[in-house]
Formats: sequence, C-alpha cells, structure tokens
Amino acid sequence: MSQRADAFLDAYAELEKHFRKSLGAENIKSFSVMVKELSKRDRVIGRFRDDLLQWHDLRNAIVHERRGGGQVIAEPVEGALDEFLKLAKVLSSPPKISGTFQREVSRVAPSDSIQTATETMKNGGFSQLPVYDDNGLHGLLTATAVTRWLAQAWESGVPASTPVSTVLESADDHADWRLLDRNATFNDAVGLFDDAHDAGTILSAIVITHDGKRSQKPIGILTASDLPALLDIY
Repeated sequence: MSQRADAFLDAYAELEKHFRKSLGAENIKSFSVMVKELSKRDRVIGRFRDDLLQWHDLRNAIVHERRGGGQVIAEPVEGALDEFLKLAKVLSSPPKISGTFQREVSRVAPSDSIQTATETMKNGGFSQLPVYDDNGLHGLLTATAVTRWLAQAWESGVPASTPVSTVLESADDHADWRLLDRNATFNDAVGLFDDAHDAGTILSAIVITHDGKRSQKPIGILTASDLPALLDIY
C-alpha cells in the first residue's frame, strides 16, 4: 500500500474514533451512519457532510477493492490527501477560540456617558462595545444603536452626558450576542453564527469569559468581521 493511502487511512481511523466517542456509539455503527447522525446536531460536520461521505467511499475502495496481487485500486492524490488531513485534524481536535481571539476587550459601563462610549468606538475603530459593571455583562452597545439614538436625541437636545444604560434601554434592535468559555472551539463559534443565520438574526458578537458566565469579565471577543478567520481553518 502506498504512503498516501496509509496516511489517509490513519487519519480516517482517528476521525472515526472521534465520531464514535462523540456519539458514544458501538463499534458496529459505520462511519457513514455516524456522519449522518452528527451532521444533524453539529453545524460544522453538517457543513462537510457530503465531503465526509465521499471520503468514506474512498476509504472503502482502498480497503475492500484490490487488483491482482493485493494492489489497491484507488488512493488520494496529494492535494486531496492534504485537504482530508487538514479537515480530519480540525474536526477531531478543533482549536480553541481563546488561542486566537483572547485579547484585551474595550468596554464601557452603564453609567459611562454616551460621549465616552462614542469616543471609545472612534478611537478603537469598534462597531460594538460590551457594557459591563460589577454585576457583569449588561448587553452590547452597537454603532447602529448609537446612531439611531443620536438621530432622535439631536432634535430634543439630549446631552452627550446621557448614560450608556439609557441608550441600551431605548434601542429598538437589541444586539444579539452570545457567551462562550475559554475552552470553546472554533466549531462552537461557527455553530453559533450558523444558528443565528438560520434563525434570521445577526449575531453581533461572541464574548469570551473564563467559564462562559456573564458575571465574569471578558477575556476575548469575536464579531462578524472575524468570521473569515474562523472559517479559514477548514
């Protein structure tokens, strides 16, 4: 058997083991059945469902179909092998989001003035800011919410010292956000963005805390602009 076929089968076996562990499945359950089951509950596996089933067909051709002398009739070409090895590694051992997106997170307090918030957005180039106080995360202040509030407040002469909490409370399109803990993976984050899309909403941000609790300070944040970096690993 060729080195490419061996490398493919080794990666396939590891991925099959991971799928079996994820499902708590017995050894009699086939790879293709596990893929179909997992794709119903795992957004990322669902994204690659058809590809994985094709890789399963290739595996069967390598293992079960031989020419005279036991020579395999199929093996992955080098580019295809690299693609499968990359996918198998990401699916069986997805990287943690904290490794890429952990960073100092700029935030404002509910009592901060809207002027302070807009200056922080401008200086940092942010389109949203988590709103925190000692009780934890109150919400997400977005540039859209600020713009709409300013348009209404301008006419009535509302001062720039107005607290952030007032803008949050009056926003007619409360930003959708989610929390993930430091051990969450890229697959978890992609799944949240996919869920929001399927629900017809826009996920503005994923805030990362130590244990995924809103009472904890942020240690990282992902926004829609980070999606290309999330998807680039697949």
